[in-house]
Amino acid sequence: MRLTPDELTEVESAAEQAGKPLSEWLRDTALRATCERPTDPLELVLAELWALRHVLLNLFYAGAKATAEEAVMSPESVLKIGDRTDARKIDEARKMLCEFEAATDRSGVHRS
Repeated sequence: MRLTPDELTEVESAAEQAGKPLSEWLRDTALRATCERPTDPLELVLAELWALRHVLLNLFYAGAKATAEEAVMSPESVLKIGDRTDARKIDEARKMLCEFEAATDRSGVHRS
């Protein structure tokens, strides 16, 4: 990476203000930027589809289990299922896309 002397001074100052060595500050800043990047619309759609399937299966399972145990599902357990799903959906969508791309050869033909 090339910086002008003025840019380097700004970057060094930012790292110093953060209390980090320059290389660590640059690495952290770059990694944080990758997390903040806009998500591909395909990832968003796939993430929501995965989340819907995951929530439904988990709610049906939890409901059936509660019925079998003659218990009642609490509202908190429903919220926990939703929260856990939301926390995983983008990562799961990216994983699915990576697996699909790995199984697709360069001609665009999907290999199962």
